[in-house]
Amino acid sequence: MKIPFLVIVLLLSSVISCELFNSDDEPTPEIPGKLVYSAPDGNGNYQIYTSLTNGTKRKQLTKFENHSAAEPSWSPDGEQIVFISNLNGSAHEFPIYIMNADGSNLRTMHQPTGTQRFTAGNNPKWSPDGTKIAFEQCINCAAGGNFDIYVYDFENDEVAQVTDIPGIDFSPKWSSNSEIFFISNRDYYKTDSLRAKEDIYSFNFANNEIKRITTTGEIGSFTFRPFRTEILVRPSDGDSTWYYMDYIKNDSTVLEFPPSFPRTFSSATKWSSAGNYILIRIGGFPSNEVKYSFYSLSTKELIDFSETPQLINNMDWF
Repeated sequence: MKIPFLVIVLLLSSVISCELFNSDDEPTPEIPGKLVYSAPDGNGNYQIYTSLTNGTKRKQLTKFENHSAAEPSWSPDGEQIVFISNLNGSAHEFPIYIMNADGSNLRTMHQPTGTQRFTAGNNPKWSPDGTKIAFEQCINCAAGGNFDIYVYDFENDEVAQVTDIPGIDFSPKWSSNSEIFFISNRDYYKTDSLRAKEDIYSFNFANNEIKRITTTGEIGSFTFRPFRTEILVRPSDGDSTWYYMDYIKNDSTVLEFPPSFPRTFSSATKWSSAGNYILIRIGGFPSNEVKYSFYSLSTKELIDFSETPQLINNMDWF
């Protein structure tokens, strides 16, 4: 179910714990890379932060007075960050912004020529070559509306609509520079009154073909396995078995978790480029708090980003 950005911000209005702040004796992270995420500032407004994978070297990038920012995503070279904000937005439209990785050069992603409107959307994601950004946009959202997938092309400075259905297309992820995967209820829209059944689909820019990838109707989330034609699927029933799906060969393999792994409220966020860790979001804590942890595929252990649950809206790993 899609939750409006402002509702999330109002519900999650506490200050993130002090353990994430820098100290003089910061330990070296076991896991390489850097994180970008959205968390509350001292006034309860969500801002964009970066840190190392153990929470050290934390830096606040946005400082929007009385406004919030969420859903950050790294550019493929780690030099820029795209995100959404209710700055210059409305109750149903959240403009998409881009800034450098140090918080400088803040600007809107796209503003149609001759207008005062900013391109709005959710879940912006960069293409692997950095030339495009895919995002979802709610059409006529004030009246219920529906979500479709759009793509902004930097070279042409144009936004193109990729999908167009009365149902919901959302959570775009690039499998390559010419193909986007997304979740949709399009094949259940007229038959599932609860609008709870969803599958994974792909859109190919070479032939404008939309292909159905899964047929179970039980998709909760998914992420790509690097350098492989596989996706990791977390079923909508959180207690069900997670599995790898080879979308070329159309076969599946169960992902074996230890019995103690908290599957019910968890989802896979990002796979490391080396393929040895998966960033996992773990929910189910009081007051909408979550934990982000790295699951080691070799040791079958969780390595926590922080020791305690935090108010974190979204996280991406580079």
